[in-house]
Amino acid sequence: MYCSQAPFFISRILMCVCFSLFGFSIQGQDIRNEKIDQLLQVQISEASPGTYFPIIISLSEQLDTRALNDQFRRLRSTKTQRVQTVISQLQAKAEAHQPALLQKIRQFGGFRPESIERLWIANGVFVEATTELILYLAQQPEIRLMEWDAPIKLTKAKDISYLLEPGIAEPALSVLNAHKLWEMGYSGYGTKVMIIDSGVDLMHPALRTQSIYNTDDLSVSTSGTIIGDFSDEHGTAVAGAILGLDRLTMDTLGAAFNTQYLDGPSSNLINSTGDFEGSVKTAFSNLQWALNPDGNASSSYDVPDVVNNSWGLAESSSQFNCNNSIYRNVISSLNAAGVSVLFAAGNDGPSSGSINFPGALALNEYVPLSVGATDNTSNISSFSGRGPSTCGTALESIKPEVVAPGQQIRTTSLFGRYERISGTSFSTPYVAGIILLLKEAFPYLDGEKLQEAIVESASDLGSPGDDNLYGNGRVDALAAFNYLVAQGNTPVNPAQSNNDVILVEARSGTRDCGNQTNLELTVANDGTVPIRTFTVAVRQGNTGDLINSMVWEGEILPGDVETINPGSMSVYLGNYPIQVTIENPNGSEDRRSLNNSLKLDVNITNDPILPVLDLSGTSTCIGGQVSLNAREEEGGTVLWYDQSVGGTPIAEGSLFQTPPLYENTAYFSALQFNGRVGLENRDVGTNTLFSPEAGLEFDAFAPFVLNSVKVYAESLGPRIIVLREPDGQTQQKIINITQTGEQRIDLNFGITPDVGYKIVLTVGQDLYITTTDVNFPRQINNVVSIRKSVGTVATFYPFFYDWDITYEYGCGRVPVTVTVDDDVAPVVDFTFSQNNGNGPEVEFQDLSSNAVAWQWRFGDGGESTDANPNYIYNEPGTYQVELTATGSNGCTSTLTQLITVEIATSTIEQQKLLRQIKIQPNPANDMTTVYVNLDETQFVRLWVTDVTGRTLQAFYPEQIRELQWTIDMSNYASGVYFVITQVGNDRVGQRLVRLE
Repeated sequence: MYCSQAPFFISRILMCVCFSLFGFSIQGQDIRNEKIDQLLQVQISEASPGTYFPIIISLSEQLDTRALNDQFRRLRSTKTQRVQTVISQLQAKAEAHQPALLQKIRQFGGFRPESIERLWIANGVFVEATTELILYLAQQPEIRLMEWDAPIKLTKAKDISYLLEPGIAEPALSVLNAHKLWEMGYSGYGTKVMIIDSGVDLMHPALRTQSIYNTDDLSVSTSGTIIGDFSDEHGTAVAGAILGLDRLTMDTLGAAFNTQYLDGPSSNLINSTGDFEGSVKTAFSNLQWALNPDGNASSSYDVPDVVNNSWGLAESSSQFNCNNSIYRNVISSLNAAGVSVLFAAGNDGPSSGSINFPGALALNEYVPLSVGATDNTSNISSFSGRGPSTCGTALESIKPEVVAPGQQIRTTSLFGRYERISGTSFSTPYVAGIILLLKEAFPYLDGEKLQEAIVESASDLGSPGDDNLYGNGRVDALAAFNYLVAQGNTPVNPAQSNNDVILVEARSGTRDCGNQTNLELTVANDGTVPIRTFTVAVRQGNTGDLINSMVWEGEILPGDVETINPGSMSVYLGNYPIQVTIENPNGSEDRRSLNNSLKLDVNITNDPILPVLDLSGTSTCIGGQVSLNAREEEGGTVLWYDQSVGGTPIAEGSLFQTPPLYENTAYFSALQFNGRVGLENRDVGTNTLFSPEAGLEFDAFAPFVLNSVKVYAESLGPRIIVLREPDGQTQQKIINITQTGEQRIDLNFGITPDVGYKIVLTVGQDLYITTTDVNFPRQINNVVSIRKSVGTVATFYPFFYDWDITYEYGCGRVPVTVTVDDDVAPVVDFTFSQNNGNGPEVEFQDLSSNAVAWQWRFGDGGESTDANPNYIYNEPGTYQVELTATGSNGCTSTLTQLITVEIATSTIEQQKLLRQIKIQPNPANDMTTVYVNLDETQFVRLWVTDVTGRTLQAFYPEQIRELQWTIDMSNYASGVYFVITQVGNDRVGQRLVRLE
């Protein structure tokens, strides 16, 4: 529960006092009735005629789940026996009595039909009813109580954002002695917790491996309709305090970091103030779902061991009918099924009796377990809810039962972030984590027994004995473990696996092409032996059907985490989830396989993979270097990476010289393009100046950088341009307009694939927009789609014209693996000097060690096998010279260097030829023309090269005297090129500059 006071509800309490003095009446009708609880009476008395009230109707006929629980304990019933019996008898009870009640409601009227929802976890019905229907039902003998379906409100209360802390376990976990159970090998493995809250960010790196969605169906992973459904950070923060662990950094946030969680988002509604809103109805629906997630009463594997409820109602417990409330029956049903149920004590302290409901309920001394908050020095937090409760006997009225640290708790937040936060919402998850550790050690014990151990072994704080600040005291995991052992319970040994692998992360390309996926996996070896092989299996995430598999070989040492690229696998076309699983490490079973799988969405197309030529695997020896050449014909820039997705380029250009290599190494080449998108200018239709806040909404299908846009201004001064990302984050740029009219402004916004981006002008004077209807979308296929305008008419085009973007080819990167053999490669090196005495002659000197053979490539097609060759270039330029040296053992190593060749002298014929060949314009943009005017008809060849000597275009007119050759350079990057002209036996080179 977040730290907040609730004067609204205090006024409600005062109203209740007044009504108790003067009587409840509405339109002449007395609404005081023991079957209408006080809070519902308050709602009715305040409302206008004709109002529909959301209510929970509890029937008199209720299953005696307390008696069932006693029976289960006597018979030592298993979890399966408990679950099957409880569900079947609860559902039978509801079916026997609810239809007759529903018939009465339909006959009387005064309700919204779509609001009816039957509840079987306790025999009850939700409905939105008028006052008349409520008064009618109050006279029916089968009704026990009608309660208000009260809202659950959570107010933002985070204190400050923090980064992760590698290698650190949160100090509060040591205060609770969780580490003592870790030392025994218990980490919550094989247990399950359900988190009923605002939803959990599945993709957070500290929560990624623990979602049960990775190993099971969506239907048993979340009570919602989609995975990762969240409305604010509260649920994600709660999850981190139970089970958070970033396996890459070993930043430990939760006690039971190897448990699996089920997500129970209570609501996905945000009110006008930005606060999370839920209701008792959604919470009860989650509690009922927790008892039977898969809808099969005969199974129990899917039922969580613990349900964490870091929510509650702000009203005082005195406002509730504790004995007849349906809350009591719901909690009792879960308890009978063996499930541990925890509630936050709330943050309405320090006043006496401020314990929140339903944590104020008491079936006995241990159920439900309510948790208060302390600081790390064991002082009670001022906000922590206090007893006594008006529910239960004198002993049961002591609340909370226990306390745990709940101030400045560092935990997970949305979108991979971390935060410090305070409240009993976060002391409660710590206790949930401790119970999960105990459940792993004593899997045959029910939740109530584990809660008993937590309470009876707690370290006394405050006044001696139980009190209404600390309850029985601070939770102690080791003391609870020893308490259970002292009672004759034998702990089971934690599951062990020598070859324990963990799939920490699985990534695929933004778009996987060619009917295949190219996975990048991050794998941890949590076992005791090196992992040298395993199978990577890919299954359809919805059905579990095996699509493909492959065997990986390599080595991951114990305790290491490695990122591997198992290679491409053919899969189905379409956009769907896949489940990636590591199986049979070292050819045997992994007995701790619950963390071997991850699910991710893929988009598989039949588009061709990156159109790169001359890219294939090669080999060298230890310490050798290799030159990789990725020739492309698409007009893009070749980038080189050391990973298949993500990361930053390690080199640019068609040729990549590797560093010395000592093990097999994979590299990946990609193509980067510049593109333009959006309306080109404002002159396509009528236009006018327009004020903020307005802009464009767009979707991104591949990563790109929005380099710049064109704007039109009539006034000078600053403007603020904001990029609003779909997850709520923003990027912004302050632009100072120093001239009027058309101008290009730099933004450099980094965009990742997602839908619903908005780029808007928020501060500053008007800019021009086009008010003629514009055809949307404006797009680059598979990269970006500008869908509509925001803040003005959807078909107008505001502010941001002619986007200049940089993006990678969407079908991913092409891998090439360099194999390193066992022998040692020679160390290759060379130097050079130019002799200007007789043309552009270059002397090369080999400086390699242990070389016995040499292969030179001079960058213009020429080669040599001499150790120290002299080479004459025919034209000036910059060339990539490559030397491959071979040692006596046959091992090779390659080094590439750029050299610049200048012409100090030229022949009379060459000088004459240069006067007869002109290039205009030069420098040029997209097009230029070569003009040839010779004295006589001769054999002629022309071609364009880059600075490496690579031919880009060629023209062979053969016998001519005059010629005009137009060169299209629109696909060339800006920079220096050379036009080579050969007339007869003479050749000349002329510099050509391509402008942006």
